[in-house]
Amino acid sequence: MSDDTLSEAERELVELYGEKTAEAYAKGELRQADHHADNILRYAPNDLYARFIKGAVVGRFSTPEALHVEEAFAYWKPLVAQAQGDERIALLEAVAPAFTLMTNTPLELGIRRWDTCREVAATSTLAEDLTAYLALSTSLVDDPAVDAWITNLFLENYAMWVARVIPPSTPIPTQTNMQTIDSFYEMVHAAYEVAKRMPAPLDARCTAIRRRALSVLARFSAINLDARHPEREDYLAAEQAAFPNAATTT
Repeated sequence: MSDDTLSEAERELVELYGEKTAEAYAKGELRQADHHADNILRYAPNDLYARFIKGAVVGRFSTPEALHVEEAFAYWKPLVAQAQGDERIALLEAVAPAFTLMTNTPLELGIRRWDTCREVAATSTLAEDLTAYLALSTSLVDDPAVDAWITNLFLENYAMWVARVIPPSTPIPTQTNMQTIDSFYEMVHAAYEVAKRMPAPLDARCTAIRRRALSVLARFSAINLDARHPEREDYLAAEQAAFPNAATTT
């Protein structure tokens, strides 16, 4: 976004810092990118690219225990609201991969902890993160017409999140402590709730991913039938009825 009030020297500085910002962000040098974006904003407080980067950077600092998606949108929503034409198109094209990266990274870290250490906290946190994403898909949308771009971002990523958290042939924990079993169930349950939000009608890939998630719930129930939680059986039966043939192992 150009600023006609800048002197020629200031415009050159903004351009230079813009190049440094882009280079640092591309290399994953987030603090440097943030620093250079701040330098741009010193001269051009409304610079669209610098403000986009500020949101992208804060989102990239998300961890399984601390999501910063909401902070990213605090930068992005005003930008999208004021951008027009080609500028808006370019902004949304930049936001999409940044959103995917900032939301997938916490899941990847949580999955790695579960795969390597079988930490109870890992599956519990994954369940919390997936639940938080579903909540944000609603809370970030003030007006469905105006904020359709936000809804689309979530819709475009649901399948990836579920597929990553519930890979093919997901191993079911058994003969272990109840805390581990319970936290694993909560993770798979949360993943299936995300799967239910995937675009309808489902395409072949989304159908397979949703079937896989429900299949894992069915296998979990068969292996770890628990009289403490009859609601799990009720939930499974209701979802299998709503999604026929879903219990097939994939």
